[in-house]
Amino acid sequence: MQKNFAQTDLSGVITRDSVLTLAGSPYTITKQFLVTNGATLTVEPGVVIQGITTEPLIVDGYVEMNGTETDSIFLEGVALFLWNHSLDSSHFRYLSLHNAKIRHWEERNNPQSASGTLRIAHTTFESSGIIFVNNRVQLEVDSCRFLGGQSAITSAKQLVFKNSYIRNGLRILVPCTFDRCTFSGAEIDAYHDKMTIQDCHFMSSSAYTGPGSTITQSTWEGSRVLLNTGTISDCHFYNTPEHQWDGAMLTLREKSSATRCLFENPYNTGEAILANFGAQVDSCTILGFKFSIQAIGTAIRISHSNLVYAERWSIYQRGSAEIDARGNYWGTTDSVAIAETIYDFYDKWVYGPVVFENFLTEPTSFFPDDYQLPVEPIAPPQDLYKGYQNEQVTLVWQPSPSEETVGYNIYEEAGNVYRLIEAVGRVGSYQHQSLRLDKDYVITAVQQDADGNLDQSEGYESLYTDVALLPYTGNISISRNEYFACHVVTASVDISPAAPLTQETFRVELLRRDDELGAPGVLGTLRAGGASDPLLLPDTLTPGATYQIRVVASTFNLYVETVEFEQIDLRNARLTVDNSETQIGGTSIITYEGPQIPEGDFHWHFAEHTVGSGQEWYNEPDYAAFTVLSGEGLGPYTVRWDKSGTMDNYLYIYFNKRCFTDLYVEVLVAEENAVTSLEDSPDSWMSVYPTQVHDAVQLRPGSSAPYTYRLLSTAGQEVLAGDLIGQAALNLGNLPRGYYLLQVTYYQDQVETHKIYKE
Repeated sequence: MQKNFAQTDLSGVITRDSVLTLAGSPYTITKQFLVTNGATLTVEPGVVIQGITTEPLIVDGYVEMNGTETDSIFLEGVALFLWNHSLDSSHFRYLSLHNAKIRHWEERNNPQSASGTLRIAHTTFESSGIIFVNNRVQLEVDSCRFLGGQSAITSAKQLVFKNSYIRNGLRILVPCTFDRCTFSGAEIDAYHDKMTIQDCHFMSSSAYTGPGSTITQSTWEGSRVLLNTGTISDCHFYNTPEHQWDGAMLTLREKSSATRCLFENPYNTGEAILANFGAQVDSCTILGFKFSIQAIGTAIRISHSNLVYAERWSIYQRGSAEIDARGNYWGTTDSVAIAETIYDFYDKWVYGPVVFENFLTEPTSFFPDDYQLPVEPIAPPQDLYKGYQNEQVTLVWQPSPSEETVGYNIYEEAGNVYRLIEAVGRVGSYQHQSLRLDKDYVITAVQQDADGNLDQSEGYESLYTDVALLPYTGNISISRNEYFACHVVTASVDISPAAPLTQETFRVELLRRDDELGAPGVLGTLRAGGASDPLLLPDTLTPGATYQIRVVASTFNLYVETVEFEQIDLRNARLTVDNSETQIGGTSIITYEGPQIPEGDFHWHFAEHTVGSGQEWYNEPDYAAFTVLSGEGLGPYTVRWDKSGTMDNYLYIYFNKRCFTDLYVEVLVAEENAVTSLEDSPDSWMSVYPTQVHDAVQLRPGSSAPYTYRLLSTAGQEVLAGDLIGQAALNLGNLPRGYYLLQVTYYQDQVETHKIYKE
């Protein structure tokens, strides 16, 4: 779009004629930029003006922005304020606006009394618009394009749009004229002022007109217009597969009239005309629709018109006053058959009668010569749903019952219309990477003779299906058992089936993510209503593997909700130590053996002890008892021991507040030079057993000589002592767990030491 020139900042005041040249482009408005009265600002073709703040470009003099057909002037994010008292001298041609506005109004900050004509031609407004407030100035817009955004013309002497394309909203509170314009997905709001529309084309658009408005020779494709005390003539209203309007295409209010208008709708939906008080319908032809005319109010007259092929009612009376419908053609000369197409007093007494005498026996001259009775289209497919299959969004449907069906058209919502995205054969599903669950889709069935041109009205393509539904909405949640059984996982499902699927069966499936080719396991099925009892997952899941649980609608094999989790199973995890018995200054290597655990879900305690009393207690490491020489994360850790005693070493693993595992290994640390590895020799005088004891240890001396015993902790502290003769039992049940040394002295100077482990 822009050639690569140096950037120029714009700010301050221009008091004399100036030119923004292409060589200085792009121009960036950094602060308020004012062109004073008497000065002219000329902008060369190809120039880019950018607004990076809310500061405007204010023109109180004149501005010439004349791009060319091949080299537009670009306004990016610019607010252009016009304070000119003689707008006839300013010109705008071949501009391109993006996120920009052209504003002109009278207020106390605008010192001039503006008059004249503001002309804008060959300009594109993208997400941009015009804001115009001045009843002395005429605004002329010629050959412009409005692509999104909002324009508001709340005051002007006259507003004229010619040869323009409009795809955004227009709020108009002034008399206006639209001549040879095209509207797509637009809304024109001029409900309080006169509007003149001639030779325009409306697609999926709407217009609200004020008193005295006139509309002539325009087409309304899937669009609507509301006339408030106005006239419409020689117009064509019709629906197409791309542009459809289901309500009243024409609303006549307060003595409005419609003359020589043609209404076509082969889809038998909506209504052609909503006639209110004093509405007049003359020489019109209405073909198709669910209702030809719905009437509410007094003094409504329908004459010299053709009212045929309505799916339900030719006239649907909703008021209490009589409706004059004499002199019309109803497609039959049978008065009983005509009466059956009219809903009035004879159907519900609160409504007034519709008088239809003197009906015509042939259509009026305003009946299209080549019109054919709409052909009943083939039956559409049924039960259209969207969801996932193999992790890709998929559309699934029941086939059309029409035997002549050869395929289906897939449509995607695009604004107010449906856009054909692909034609497929006689299949029951469609999958593509562009499909999304948050988009709306419909499909149609097609016959062999379909050629893509008015196939629905010719009967070669069915009507649209209803918008694709999700088979259900809801959620899946998982929970783990508390405390030391975190490997036990339970799934809970709570879904609401789509209305047509209240009796559908839903499968709850379990899959391993790294084994997609494997068949899913079925955890269970849901009863009608969609809520499950807790589903217990098998405890044989592979630790560290990622699993997915999903709910599948059985009929269509579609799923929407999924939940994934990584299996955690520490039943076989453990801590090992290479040196479980050492002395102060010695080292041990403590190693975790088990599945990987995410960082932040675990912490280590070396040399743990209990702190506190009563209900206020907790475990923490005795940091003075050890030094970590190496190790991080899950380890292994090399630890040097700086105190003696039984060192309890823990790895705590948490998965949530109430689900955890702790692993434990013990190291016995003795004083320096203490005996830490003793075994009874075969010629020991004293036999000690068992050496791994819960409660009592048995002593069996080698003779009846007296002996003295001392039970020492590994730190050398005396725990028990005494003098004995013969066999004896020492009760160790109240002692803490750990290693102890039993020292026996006999024959006065003979000493033996035995190692005991208290469990």
